[in-house]
Amino acid sequence: GPDGAELPDGALRLEAAELLPGLQPVILASDDCRIAIGGYQLGGPKVIRGSQTSLTVDVSDVSCPVSLTAEVWDWVASRVVWEQTVDVAAPGKVEFTMTAAPGDPATWPQLRVRAEAGGQRLQARDSAGHAVGDALRLTPIELTGP
Repeated sequence: GPDGAELPDGALRLEAAELLPGLQPVILASDDCRIAIGGYQLGGPKVIRGSQTSLTVDVSDVSCPVSLTAEVWDWVASRVVWEQTVDVAAPGKVEFTMTAAPGDPATWPQLRVRAEAGGQRLQARDSAGHAVGDALRLTPIELTGP
């Protein structure tokens, strides 16, 4: 972490990443719908409370209209600090603008993406096709400022 302490679960902070370099995109899916996430770009290493930070998610494929939500998750308190939802119907870059509330006391916030179609959350799948969760964890972030 920024203070030299180890991040939870051995995590590391990334501002941009191919989620599976050289391999297939990460899939969030149900029986009827899927969205493939190829990577993301975060506007900076810190999210300053009360200011805006950009997040771009690369959607490489989508088989039906999907509501894609980017969120900052405070895993210690089990709550969402910030979220924004964008409707996605075609592959391409999806833009989010993150603004965390001033003075929010989140601890070890995690940037995540989740998707929903037809009122059903899509599940991340492993290489064997088994559901492994309904949120794709991107990177821990640092909330700073007021």
